Amino acid sequence: MFDLLSRFRSVFVAWWDGIAGDVLSAGLFVQDWSLRLFEEDRLDELADRLVLPGPVLFFRDQALFPRADAVSEVRTELAKHSRAANPVGSFNFWNRTRCTTAASAFRLMAPEGQVILAPYLDRELWSFLASLPGRMLVDHNFHRDAVLRAYPNFRDIPFFHKKVKISPRVQRTKSLRLLAYLATARKPDLQQIMMMSRALRTLVLPRHRDDIDWLLPASVYCTELEKLASAD
Repeated sequence: MFDLLSRFRSVFVAWWDGIAGDVLSAGLFVQDWSLRLFEEDRLDELADRLVLPGPVLFFRDQALFPRADAVSEVRTELAKHSRAANPVGSFNFWNRTRCTTAASAFRLMAPEGQVILAPYLDRELWSFLASLPGRMLVDHNFHRDAVLRAYPNFRDIPFFHKKVKISPRVQRTKSLRLLAYLATARKPDLQQIMMMSRALRTLVLPRHRDDIDWLLPASVYCTELEKLASAD
């Protein structure tokens, strides 16, 4: 019976996903400096700024990921979007949204083949939003202002707010989970000690508590990626 209901839901229940709305309408990643570098055709400089300097965190063998190759690849990709109305948005849409976020929307959220409705990917809406000049989105108010103008009678319903601060208890739980993962996922080495020391720092030093928000996914991602690289 449960299996029958699951199949029914997968066929007839649609899931709504706002994928690409942040990049196309809310101006995610659009900054004055990145737009300016696009406008002035300073793509070498832009690529160098987008690729983090220094060694790749948590990897023992840095030769696996030469930074020069990464900068070169990013530079080549940036050139493909330099003539777009919003080159920053175009670059992130076709790389971040299409290659990474889409996996969540159309695979992880649809394990049984559920129908996914993505309004921002509607051809006409996408074409309109992709045609907006990047300069219109620098202040990140376009999306909010458009909604308020279209639906003034519903402006009392909150839909736009800053990121909610996660409680210290939740942050501590994340830190403990990371420590447990690192204790079993890697062989003891200097890199593991470095990662665990950073995780411990988020537990004992309040000013570093928020570091766990990037440290947890970065540590898991890098550890698993290194396993794949080493296996080859």
